Amino acid sequence: SLAVYSGVKATSQYFVYKAERISDLETAKSYYENAALLDPANPSPNISFGLRLMQETLYGEAAAEIQKAIDKGLYTSIVYSHLTTAHILAGQFQEAELALARACEIYPQSVFVRVRYGVVLKENGNEKEAEKQFETARRLNVKQAETWLSLITEGGLNTAEKAKNNKQILPLTELRPGQNVFAVLSER
Repeated sequence: SLAVYSGVKATSQYFVYKAERISDLETAKSYYENAALLDPANPSPNISFGLRLMQETLYGEAAAEIQKAIDKGLYTSIVYSHLTTAHILAGQFQEAELALARACEIYPQSVFVRVRYGVVLKENGNEKEAEKQFETARRLNVKQAETWLSLITEGGLNTAEKAKNNKQILPLTELRPGQNVFAVLSER
């Protein structure tokens, strides 16, 4: 039974692999669906398909797939960041705010999550709550907070330039978690 279980898991993952390499969205979707049917607990088909849908500018559908991956246990800060972006690009601003509120519950010590949440709150017109999130992030690590805020709101080039002259701004290579830097840059 272990061999059958492992074989099903491997086949599901192989379908995700195949889907990621197919240019036709409908064919890829079929592979993703088969992968999810074979291994319903595996979040990999959902996150991969969600990111693919973002590339295809199908943001509402992307958000739904990314949420399924979270529901299956893939709830890292980078996944919440992708979910937030999908919601924002779909015009689902309240959903973006709710996603980051949940991420703050899971990662209360994450400077990145606090800053990202603060930015979304500010964009949604909730300046007072946004400032609370920024202050919490600054108490956790002021340089990380200021650098994340700059990166998220001003972009990588501007932040890298600011880091040369401003002691409060870190080089992008010093931001933690590092994988979120690439996520923010690609989302911008």
